[in-house]
Amino acid sequence: MKRILATLVICLAALMAACSKSTGHACRHDSDCDSDQVCFVDGCGDPGKDVRAEITPNSSIGRYAQDVAIDEISARVDLHAPGPAILEGSIRFDPPPLQPPNSTLLVALRGQGESELIPGVLRSFDSNLRPDQPTGSSYSLAASSGRYSVTGNASVSEAGAPPLFAQASAILRSGRMTLNLLFAAAPTLTVSGHLSPATRDAPGWPEMQVQALSDATTLKPVSQRVPVRWDGEFGPLVLSPVVFQPPRSFVIQATPKDPNAFAPQKIFPPVPVDNPPALNLDMGGYGSAVELSGTVLTRRAEPVPNATVYVEGVVGGDGTFKSQGVLTDGDGNFTRLTTLRSAPTGTSTLWVIPASQSIAGILKTTVAVRAQGPIGFFTCPDKVVVQGNLFKADGSAAPNVRVVAVPITALPGKPLPASGAQTTTDETSSFTIRLDPATYRLDFIPIEQLPRVSRFVTVTAEPDSSGNFRALQLSDFTLSKGRRVTGNVFAFADPDASQAALAPSASVRFFRLVQFDGKQSSVLLGETVSDGRGMYSLTLPTR
Repeated sequence: MKRILATLVICLAALMAACSKSTGHACRHDSDCDSDQVCFVDGCGDPGKDVRAEITPNSSIGRYAQDVAIDEISARVDLHAPGPAILEGSIRFDPPPLQPPNSTLLVALRGQGESELIPGVLRSFDSNLRPDQPTGSSYSLAASSGRYSVTGNASVSEAGAPPLFAQASAILRSGRMTLNLLFAAAPTLTVSGHLSPATRDAPGWPEMQVQALSDATTLKPVSQRVPVRWDGEFGPLVLSPVVFQPPRSFVIQATPKDPNAFAPQKIFPPVPVDNPPALNLDMGGYGSAVELSGTVLTRRAEPVPNATVYVEGVVGGDGTFKSQGVLTDGDGNFTRLTTLRSAPTGTSTLWVIPASQSIAGILKTTVAVRAQGPIGFFTCPDKVVVQGNLFKADGSAAPNVRVVAVPITALPGKPLPASGAQTTTDETSSFTIRLDPATYRLDFIPIEQLPRVSRFVTVTAEPDSSGNFRALQLSDFTLSKGRRVTGNVFAFADPDASQAALAPSASVRFFRLVQFDGKQSSVLLGETVSDGRGMYSLTLPTR
């Protein structure tokens, strides 16, 4: 029986060893993979497969990017960008919107999406159109290829007409794609009301404005924005027909006309479209602004200079306010942080965002803003010290390699850092970087003729016996060997060009398709700009 168990253990170990060489498993080095594979960010894979190239003909403009799939990477790969993507069609109004004299009908088209061939690479376009007829007109615009969600917002200047919306989806590829947008009118609702206190002659009260929104979550406008008059009256608000769709309600948002004014914004409870009540809205007593001061320190009671400090939250009257940020000085002190008082029984949130090179991490804490003056000392947690080593494929040192940490996803209960950090490897191939807890993509970018390498790491904050965070020692990383890939770039210089030509100063980016969190994404392998002859050259990974 023991002999059988021993045999099973040996077989299981052999099976696990064989599986560890399979495509797609987590790896740290190319040596973890089969002889014809490279260790990518999502595991082992063929370096010549699943590669995509993005070509932007005029890199100084950064528009009209086109993508190509590359079947096989070789020493020479000429890139032929597809023809430009043209979105065209008609804009129609049924019936035509009311246009008072001296007014202008404007249609704003916005497209948001991503590349069809390179998932995760965002694309967008926008264009403002003025229809030449009251019933609409045709349009034509060039854009980068990709999958888009297209929205149209039609509005009449200097008029009390509500905005009209149209939505559609589109896949833009080489050639012309037709997308007709119909702005259909339907029964509308007109409401007026009173906002108090908002009279111009009341000291300290700024000029206010109101607008109807679809709900308090999506905040989609369903009316024009109108000022509140000196006596607090506003309107009429002419609501879009979409308010008659379920849940057949809307909300009113009041905001100060001057975004820098010391007044809150407030969203009032939903208003039913069936027999709406009189809109007598009260901003409540949010009081006058107060100036706060304080000091930001590290866990070692050292000052944190150049940190951004701001306060946000619910204030008196149940509106919300977010202060402008102020910077701490060399002693960690901040002054003149001007904000509104917290709600009488509530607190506000104080944020401290230290500089990226600081040892101090992001602090989110609560403060009860009741009066003007100092609010105390605030101690930021330490960033986690992340250490690692990076070597070349032959095991030799890899000094002066740039290490860039890009935040990807937040950890439970932690904010996602707005930015990461970067450093370089030293002469011994070691690097140290301080990061807030999150999942990051580490990009290793050599200055030599070697390809960039990316890895995912999760940085957690684990306290030690002294209360500090334990340093995170990463397993060693290894750069891949590189091969030089060159070729000519052929592209259409502009959307009106009849044929492709050599494209000088074209932006060229190579990506590899990867899997992240069960979804297909992409990671950048290399980027460059073609020379004056339309030729590019860059280094990609190889075995």
